[in-house]
Amino acid sequence: FTWVWVSVALVLATGLHMLMKLGAATPHYALAMLVLGVVMMLLFAHVFFAPYKKLKRAVSEQNWPVGGAALGQIRMLIGINLSLGLLTIAVVFVGRALAGAA
Repeated sequence: FTWVWVSVALVLATGLHMLMKLGAATPHYALAMLVLGVVMMLLFAHVFFAPYKKLKRAVSEQNWPVGGAALGQIRMLIGINLSLGLLTIAVVFVGRALAGAA
């Protein structure tokens, strides 16, 4: 998970840098990308600090039903995060296309 945390920090830093550099001229699709990215980061943090922690504890105690439930929750949340990532990519491509057409 170290590289995920590094990626989260880099994505947030570059997004905020772009926002500060462009200010009010920041395109709407870039703002949407930043908002979706923050939601994804918060969702990942929740997965890491709640169900993943529960999964690790359950595995160390060999409590397989609790571990299975935690794993199911992790799968669902990661699926949501994947969907948000795909939505973010779509927003950027559509936003750029619309901005170029204007």
